[in-house]
Amino acid sequence: MSPNDENEKLKSQAKYAGFITSFLYLALFFPSFYILLLMPHLYENANITTSIGLIIIALSVSVPLSIVIGIGGTWYMYLQENYKSSLLFCFLPCLVALAVLIVMTFIEKMFL
Repeated sequence: MSPNDENEKLKSQAKYAGFITSFLYLALFFPSFYILLLMPHLYENANITTSIGLIIIALSVSVPLSIVIGIGGTWYMYLQENYKSSLLFCFLPCLVALAVLIVMTFIEKMFL
């Protein structure tokens, strides 16, 4: 397999992954803000301090922000013909959501 064939295959994979993840993330973008609607009720729990509440809010905002960065980074890298980085940006929101889930579980176990 020549390097040109390999590059074309990588380009095709990056394009399909970019389209699929972009549509998926756009569909999930607005529903990902639902947690912000619950923030006024966050401090009704007596165990949540101001600093823990602010950390939870920041973590909740990081997922929608990663969606915007992921879509933008995917297509920017694709247009720059950096297809491996484009594929990495496709999965950035999933990685951020997983990290947020782990950190939220840690906060719940340690402080709540």
